[in-house]
Amino acid sequence: LRWIDIDEFRNHNGIGLTAQDPAIWKSVADAAKKAILFRYTYLPYLFSLHFYASMYGGTVLRPVFYEYSNDTKTYDLGEQFLWGSSMLIIPVIKKGAKDVKAYLPQDDWYSLYDTKYGQIFKPGEQTFPAEKTSLIPVLVRGGSILPRQKPNVTTAATRNNPFELLIAPGAGIRTSDQAEGFLYWDDGESIVESFSTYNYYYWKFKYVTSDKNAMLTITLERNATNLEIPTLDTVEVFNLNYKPDFNSFKLNGQKVGSTPHPVWLFMLPSLSICHYHRLFFTVAVPFLKAFVSILC
Repeated sequence: LRWIDIDEFRNHNGIGLTAQDPAIWKSVADAAKKAILFRYTYLPYLFSLHFYASMYGGTVLRPVFYEYSNDTKTYDLGEQFLWGSSMLIIPVIKKGAKDVKAYLPQDDWYSLYDTKYGQIFKPGEQTFPAEKTSLIPVLVRGGSILPRQKPNVTTAATRNNPFELLIAPGAGIRTSDQAEGFLYWDDGESIVESFSTYNYYYWKFKYVTSDKNAMLTITLERNATNLEIPTLDTVEVFNLNYKPDFNSFKLNGQKVGSTPHPVWLFMLPSLSICHYHRLFFTVAVPFLKAFVSILC
């Protein structure tokens, strides 16, 4: 089971090794399904990392010290690793373990795993619950924006689902109240001979806040032709310190109607991500740190 959990983030088998049956017991099958669905959810982020590594060099999977070379404590982290610069994976590899100890480098870190979703963890030594029925600890680095999609039965079917953006702003350790990310998108089948002539989309995302407002800017860096793309339906913001003023929401400079909801769901037209340039809202009264979902 533990190897299957890790396997969703990096291959953990080889020729001549014992086969790993993900459905040998129901408990294993249930946990394996949860891990696989997590991987499918963040395939747009993973796919974008492969593009970036191919285009500019670097690695998709990397040891922690690649990002924190000045932190000598990361040199001996032989189990933790990163997807790109933003997602930290903490495997559980000890038999019978009920928790797992980890070292978090100097940044803000938000939980993506099910028991503490959205919670901030400060840098240093941390201990996380590691029940077999739960996803292994996965954290997103403050200052990151991750593209994702709700998973379907196959990766091909998943590609048809709407996009979501998860915004995890910096919370003061490094950058405060801002985040950045990117998304690469092609037809999912063609072989890339040269990116200079290849047909693909590439967007950059930037989220900034001040004492009075917040803005998500989506910049189309590379346009494609005759390539279908899903709509952008959900923007989720971690650690929003203020309650949004729903009447202030603007899309590309134009006001849009809204109906406040207990979990701050905000309805916008279902448009292709190419139609989004700026999503703006004014923050009102201070509120307990929480996260907001904006449904588009």
